[in-house]
Amino acid sequence: MSDNAATLLERFNRSWKGIDRVYHEIARRSGLSDCAFWILYALRDAGTTMPQSDLSQVWLYSRQTVSSTLRQLEERDLITVEYATGSRRDKQIGLTEAGARFAQIYIEPAMNAEKRALTALDERDRDMMFTLIDHYATLLNEAMETVRLPDPATFGGPEADRLTADGPDGDID
Repeated sequence: MSDNAATLLERFNRSWKGIDRVYHEIARRSGLSDCAFWILYALRDAGTTMPQSDLSQVWLYSRQTVSSTLRQLEERDLITVEYATGSRRDKQIGLTEAGARFAQIYIEPAMNAEKRALTALDERDRDMMFTLIDHYATLLNEAMETVRLPDPATFGGPEADRLTADGPDGDID
């Protein structure tokens, strides 16, 4: 990787992690894991029940992580978990009365802060930010599709030295 690309990546990652840290801190101050925060956020934002599968897909957490977090939230009486009508497999997740109060006290202020931060940007900057993030995500997905990794079961074997599609050293010009 060229020095310029490495510097850009370091700067980008620092900025991105700075945003991630803001959400982690608000989750921690609310007594929640990051996953629990985002589940309650999604339910509050939706204003209704949601399929459990959507919580995994929308927030990109594994089904196992979501299931474990849902059990914890259910034990705290913050959510309900019920089978969807006519299903023995699909579950609907909703806020309990206590969960709605919790979300009002802990989640809504974060949502309002997000809105204040976004509306503090002028319209041109907001549009540019969304366009650039979407474009970067597309380019990153395309670049990641070219990465070929060896089977992890063979880690340490002869394939371990060939971890990228760019060549043995993985340099990007």
